[in-house]
Amino acid sequence: LNTQLFNIFAGGIATVNAGGLVNSEQAFTSSDLANVISIWGGGELNINGGKVVCAIVEHTEGRHSGVNVADGAINMTAGEFICGGNLVLSGKLSVTGGSADIASIESTGDIYLEGDATITTPTEGLSITAPAGYNVVYAAGVYSVEEKPQINIEISGRSISLDTYLQLNLYFEKADFAGVEEIYVVIQIGDHDAYTVKYGETGWNVGTGIEDALNITGIAAKEIGDEIKIQFYLGNPDDEIEDETASDLITYSIKQYAYTVLGSKLSTEAKRAMYDLLKYGAAAQIYFNYKTDDLVDAGLGEYSQYSRSENAIVDKYKEILIGEEFDWGNTMSLDDSLVLNYYFKTFHTEQYRGKLTAKATYIGWNNKLHTINIDSSEFLYNDATGETMIALKGLSGGDVASDITLEVYDENGNVIYKSIYSIEAYLTAVIAKRPANAYLYQAIANYGEATAAYLRKINNVQ
Repeated sequence: LNTQLFNIFAGGIATVNAGGLVNSEQAFTSSDLANVISIWGGGELNINGGKVVCAIVEHTEGRHSGVNVADGAINMTAGEFICGGNLVLSGKLSVTGGSADIASIESTGDIYLEGDATITTPTEGLSITAPAGYNVVYAAGVYSVEEKPQINIEISGRSISLDTYLQLNLYFEKADFAGVEEIYVVIQIGDHDAYTVKYGETGWNVGTGIEDALNITGIAAKEIGDEIKIQFYLGNPDDEIEDETASDLITYSIKQYAYTVLGSKLSTEAKRAMYDLLKYGAAAQIYFNYKTDDLVDAGLGEYSQYSRSENAIVDKYKEILIGEEFDWGNTMSLDDSLVLNYYFKTFHTEQYRGKLTAKATYIGWNNKLHTINIDSSEFLYNDATGETMIALKGLSGGDVASDITLEVYDENGNVIYKSIYSIEAYLTAVIAKRPANAYLYQAIANYGEATAAYLRKINNVQ
């Protein structure tokens, strides 16, 4: 035992303060040498100044080393701790001040480092924790901590787009990104999987002004109340960077924006569009049984002045000009845009399969001609039912009343099918067939009418 500096057993505490010295300058060589310092059963060695020195220990018993911290702790706030032998750590080493110089470390315990404190050792790859906002750095044999680079990015503006996709636009000052080579944003819509976008690439609208816009699509009508979470990172978080630097989490939703507009001084057209958008979202929630305990229209009572006395839907019907024998009906999908699906029969046969193209044209809310071209790869064939389907995607809520002319062409360019149809005509038909779901279809029609009026207002379309 005379070869040991000390043992600290369960509950024991040894403290070295400023000016204190615990010193073992001689080197011991023995096959049964005990550790120079042993800490067991919750004991603590507190170094608050002064110096604790353990000389190099030479021995033949591998388990005997310079310092053994079992389930105890060394807590260092100032001074020096010099261990010329090996530190075996299954307890805790906390260095919040001063310097620790250790010949080697075998650690299965916890090492904590903060402030200007350092740990000098040739042992690389140690698992060391630091305070929040700091990284542990290892260079030239010294572990230290440094403050993480900060990402201070805040939303400077918000809007939503209704002209094609249901889209949330978040605006950020361009100056926030100045001097940053690689910055990424992780986006999560409700319960969907998160995805990563690099600044300036897909989804970004980076212009010459003072703001850049992040355009977020993929939001279905039933999800307008879902939180959209975004967080910025220095470096690509998909690369699993250790101690990556992240901004504060930013959350927002289309529902928040809609209620903000309703409480603002914006135009009546804007408020009616937001009112009917929330009604449409709530109807979609009910139809899909999606989070019905938190309907997005629950707060509309104080904005009843923007409700309508009657629904917008009018009687319109499908007109088939050519190829009535091919027509099999329609459905509609409520994704982040309105999708009108056309079904046909006999197109799956050898005569037509893989040889057809189509074109849809319509006058949109902006009084401009729109064209949707559909190539042969977009015809979906179902051999089990004998039906063929094509989808008209990207229709705006403002285009609900637009008459759509669809032409299908054979391989020689001949028109074999032609019809005039609209989302409004589809809604007329489906309300008659499924009156129990009329609340949803009428909400779509109302949303369409209000959206068209709003888009014309903000785009000065007469």
